[in-house]
Amino acid sequence: MWRAGRMAVAVSVLAFCALACLGCTPPTTIDTVKVPEGFNFSTTRDITVKVSVADGTGQISAGTEVIVANTEKELAAGNYIIRGVTNDLGEFERLVRVPARFDALHVRVSPSGVASGTDVSIVNNEASVVFGPSS
Repeated sequence: MWRAGRMAVAVSVLAFCALACLGCTPPTTIDTVKVPEGFNFSTTRDITVKVSVADGTGQISAGTEVIVANTEKELAAGNYIIRGVTNDLGEFERLVRVPARFDALHVRVSPSGVASGTDVSIVNNEASVVFGPSS
């Protein structure tokens, strides 16, 4: 008797599954996937970050801290992609790997101890910005 009850449940489950699948499309296989021409499968990309810094009078600002994050909010939370200082010419340049979905970065510098930040678009795998009187 107990065995007959289990068998009835199993048959009911199979019947339900068969009815549920009526009208279903068959699952996609790797052979049926259509990828658009030129689709990029990369999830990351390498970009060059270039930052030039001058103080308020236009003088080169060597040794200025540069912090790069994906957004200002992430930077405020202490999450950044790269951090460093400008060289003797007031320039900072680094190659970094970022998620391919990023189309801009947030760059903050602190010449003379005063923080200044801006969003910088990534164009042709480069994010370039000038801080100072000409910016």
